[in-house]
Amino acid sequence: MQTTALVHELFLKLRSHCAADSEAHLMNLAARAMRQVLVDAARRRASEKRGGDQVAVTITDQFAAADRGLAVDVLALEALAGMDAINADASSTESLPSRAARDITQAKALALLAKRKEAIALADAAVASMCAAVGAESLDCLRVRLSSIDTLYIAGQGARARRELDALKPALAAQPPLLAVVNSFSVVLDFLAAPNETSLTSAINIASTSAKAGALPQRNAVRMLLILAETLDANGNPAYAQRLARAAIDSAGSAIDGSGMDPSLLALWSARLAQPPSPSPAPALAHLTAALGDTHPWVAAHRLR
Repeated sequence: MQTTALVHELFLKLRSHCAADSEAHLMNLAARAMRQVLVDAARRRASEKRGGDQVAVTITDQFAAADRGLAVDVLALEALAGMDAINADASSTESLPSRAARDITQAKALALLAKRKEAIALADAAVASMCAAVGAESLDCLRVRLSSIDTLYIAGQGARARRELDALKPALAAQPPLLAVVNSFSVVLDFLAAPNETSLTSAINIASTSAKAGALPQRNAVRMLLILAETLDANGNPAYAQRLARAAIDSAGSAIDGSGMDPSLLALWSARLAQPPSPSPAPALAHLTAALGDTHPWVAAHRLR
């Protein structure tokens, strides 16, 4: 969104809140209004690109696939703002599966923003609410538990994610699509627990194969590879990080664009992997900062390169 347009929209929103009782109150109103403007702009972009601003999540029946995740190309901060607005709507008659799915998606966004404790707490609450309502052995309970796995490992809870996945696998043995998701998560967790040539190759292969299954699996596969690349880079393994990033770039092709986290990371890694390496492109760094926040570890790391 252009700066001039953002300021104009912000002014229009603030006109109806002109009775701020202090400078701090005014700044709070301005910040909230700006987030709302950015959310609206992101939703319009999503609608133009994909026919709607839906946030796909990982409860099947209600949302059509077990491995979807955050599929809309909006900024993580914007996504949280949109969900905050839904949470604040007292007139909402949202169903339990829909609310659980949205909470899991919000938890995933929090994990991506490095808000680990908040992410885990929200995911746990979503799972507890769903399973208490429908029964611990029900398929809906098992699905929402499965959908929380990537939130756990993104938030640094790999060992807990492994225990949860091992507990889910026997219960989902008769559900081939969900079992395939279990196996995919298992490959990722194996790699995070013991990064080596074999586990790296398996992670890249399963992501590359998934990326060929359609637009949504492609986005999820690219995001997974980018998250793994950033994780390995932060853990002091730049060689594996670069191979994961290269796989993400190859899997993305020209299909992933925009100004969210994924295209920004793709552009930053492309510059880093160029021969010779290029400086981090300023627009991509700015977009990543807008997506994740100025203090996010990934932003700080790319800024230093």
